[in-house]
Amino acid sequence: MAARLEVFLLREWQRFSAWQILLQPISWLFVFLSETRRLCYRIGLLRIHRLGVPVVVVGNITVGGTGKTPLVLTLAQHLRRLGSRPGIVTRGYSRGAGDPINLGSTAVQSAALESAGRANFSDEATMLAERADVPVYAGRNRVSAALTMLRQASGVDVILSDDGLQHHALGRDLEIAVVDVARGFGNGACLPAGPLRESVSRLADVDCIVLNCSSAAAGGGLQEDGRSDLWQGDEAARSLRMRLDAETGGKPVFEMRYGRERFVPISEHRQVGGDMKVGGDVTQSDFLREVEGKRVVALAGIGNPARFFGHVRRLGIVLAETRAFPDHHPFVSTDLAGIDADVILMTEKDAVKCRQFADSRAWMMRVDAQLPDAFYEFVVKKLAHVARSKAA
Repeated sequence: MAARLEVFLLREWQRFSAWQILLQPISWLFVFLSETRRLCYRIGLLRIHRLGVPVVVVGNITVGGTGKTPLVLTLAQHLRRLGSRPGIVTRGYSRGAGDPINLGSTAVQSAALESAGRANFSDEATMLAERADVPVYAGRNRVSAALTMLRQASGVDVILSDDGLQHHALGRDLEIAVVDVARGFGNGACLPAGPLRESVSRLADVDCIVLNCSSAAAGGGLQEDGRSDLWQGDEAARSLRMRLDAETGGKPVFEMRYGRERFVPISEHRQVGGDMKVGGDVTQSDFLREVEGKRVVALAGIGNPARFFGHVRRLGIVLAETRAFPDHHPFVSTDLAGIDADVILMTEKDAVKCRQFADSRAWMMRVDAQLPDAFYEFVVKKLAHVARSKAA
């Protein structure tokens, strides 16, 4: 039911219908309260916590997945290669968790994390911890998580916030907004009449915008078969760029796509006691040979399942069936047991929650966010300027 409702809303939010028009007054109230809250931070009625190191917030203004986490991951890895010591904070959708906890790559492989309750932390947080090879702190309060990181993780010289564009209490030195090309801004209305958390004018205040073109490249908009209702490929990116240039005064816009696909059998990538059993990556060509003639079913519990399904099809993988679950769906063994398939393919984010019960049919697809050199140069230059200002 939740999955069907989510798909319905995301589709309906691409246009205006009668029931959404009736909700428009509530949307105006939502915008008023959101802008009032933001103003309170700007004029000092609510406190903004400034940290001693540069803070980069990667977020979005729409509900649903736009590709923030892959961007944070690749940015952390790039900064690390340059000699920086980045750390990542994420709200983590904690359920019952108390103080922020370090989910860094060493901790995530330890029994200590298991005793803390892995279910308390999101799939994105765990995935970041395992792949970023930098400190990752999860907690309900990003300010608390960032302060705890600075106390416990020595040498951290830049903090990346996975999501949090609307979390104004955490002071930031660089804002990066991610926009999904396939969905754009929907009908342009704020919640609940549309998909926007804030009005599009908010993008005029960010430092740069990243267009996630992976949906368009894969043909993965909102349709079940991976095709987009409104956007097609590079034409979508061009149209969105023109709108952003007009509405943001020419803010820098960079394009992001997914690539370097690898496939991993999930049963060979799981927690066993205090140790992580890690399976080897399989290339795209080898995986295609592996699944040839087999019944392949793809599932996804992410913000935009169609993006994943379209991406898989673009790689030449023939899908007998697709199953979309709500974002952050808490997978259980029966979700997989009832699937008639020789191979079950899922995202890396979903695989985090399926490891302990996945059978030999289950595979995950890993991808990397790919961005132009100009994006990294822009971020590094901005961070260097901020670091000099803080040191002065």
